[in-house]
Amino acid sequence: MANNKHAAGKKPVKRMKKGSYRFFKFLFILFIVLIVLIVGALAAWYTIFGGFKPAEDREHVNGDLNSIIEKDNEDVDEQAQIDMINGLKDSATLDTLLREWANNNTANSYMHDKEIVNFLLVGADKGDANTDVMMLVSVNQKTHQIVLSSFMRDSYTYIKTSNGGYCSKMNAAYSGGGIGALVETVQNDYKIRIDNYVKVGFDTFVELVDIVGGVNLPLEDYEIREMARIAVTDAEKSAAAALTPGASVHMDGDAALLFCRIRKCYNSGDVQRTANQRAFISALIRKFGGVGLSQATDLVNTLLKYVKTDCSATDILSFATKAVMNKWYEYQLVTQALPAENNRMDYMGNAWIWVVDYPQDAVDLQMSIYGKTNIQLSDGRTTAIDLMRGE
Repeated sequence: MANNKHAAGKKPVKRMKKGSYRFFKFLFILFIVLIVLIVGALAAWYTIFGGFKPAEDREHVNGDLNSIIEKDNEDVDEQAQIDMINGLKDSATLDTLLREWANNNTANSYMHDKEIVNFLLVGADKGDANTDVMMLVSVNQKTHQIVLSSFMRDSYTYIKTSNGGYCSKMNAAYSGGGIGALVETVQNDYKIRIDNYVKVGFDTFVELVDIVGGVNLPLEDYEIREMARIAVTDAEKSAAAALTPGASVHMDGDAALLFCRIRKCYNSGDVQRTANQRAFISALIRKFGGVGLSQATDLVNTLLKYVKTDCSATDILSFATKAVMNKWYEYQLVTQALPAENNRMDYMGNAWIWVVDYPQDAVDLQMSIYGKTNIQLSDGRTTAIDLMRGE
């Protein structure tokens, strides 16, 4: 059983004067957005703009979602309520194994803790069909850490929708059953409870980057060529054409979006793409330290237009209070990609996919977030990777 438990730590943060408290709230909003804590920061703006409403996503609603992510607000020792999940012994086919693991749940099988909040950040493509950005942000108020976990789009998994279940790539869960099916898929694969989701369109990232004046990231010549290859709009083509390789290349919103999307120029494909997305978020967070009041106002207005979440007004106010009181902005940021290298193998069938040992990957994710696991791996179990290797 792997243990990815990280040591807690804090980074020094420049303190703001009392007279700058309003400006601090602007900066706090921007920081939170990029690590999915937008739901907490927007509370400061809720009564001012009055236009921020939780998204119902009626077009893609999964009827079973409410029972799956139902909150437990009782003041109890939540970890003691988590039932142990047994790793699966064996199965005849990959699809059967994935379905059995997804359905291997008990009444209290999703790991949770009242001091740890899990947000799922979803970035939908321009057609709002697939979700090529799927990140879990876990705020641990006990260790003072924020764990940012990227899920690879090509991870082969079992997806349940109101119209039935099927196996496909994880990024197809949204198109098949909406945000509810995607949340349920992640929860079933990793046996953790997702408290809330935040969904944004790619256009939001373009506007955010442009408002703060762009970002700087290292860029190689082959990456620029790939960015030019996938560029579709005139703005994207122009942005790619203006780039030159270097250790710190300035990119506007269109260029940054291209950078976050490329993957075919890398031997590791989506592994590197998720790393690029985390590097982009880190660069954007660094830019927030220098924004002015007018820029902050533009950013918040932009976010209010494009962000969808299942957070209620009460949730937002609660997160905002906790975030400010507990100084989430000082927490150590830890990043990781899922599935982990030792828990995946690439496979080319009708399409290229990642075959994932979800029980072990779930153990690793739980350990990185909670420092413990509710999964007991069975001796001699047959993994998805064993099946594909014919073992």
